[in-house]
Amino acid sequence: NHSDGTHNVNNNIKNHSIQTVLVGDAKLGGISCTLSSLESLWFRNYTVSAIIFVGTDDNCQNASTLKEYLQRLQIMPSSCPVYSLPSIPSDPSIPLHSWYDKTDLHFDQIHQHLCNHKNTSSSIV
Repeated sequence: NHSDGTHNVNNNIKNHSIQTVLVGDAKLGGISCTLSSLESLWFRNYTVSAIIFVGTDDNCQNASTLKEYLQRLQIMPSSCPVYSLPSIPSDPSIPLHSWYDKTDLHFDQIHQHLCNHKNTSSSIV
């Protein structure tokens, strides 16, 4: 039964105090999808350790907009940062080496944050 499998995965994540990292889309509509996912995680009593937006859309600025919104409503702890990563190359023939080089500092910051706020390990949703 699919619902039993999902239930077991959810219980295992909660029972082992795994940190949850929510990954959102930086494109138009990304904030509403991320908020919906965040509310679903909260409803299931998950603690979200960080939110990461992947991609860039200079018109949307989803990472900063979401951070300001959550702070204004005082519904997100200050210990949960919101990060923004550049877009992954859309052409699958382009090696990801340069993207990894560009994002190395970001991943170091995210890793450091998760280590400083560690329960046991991390999951990405």
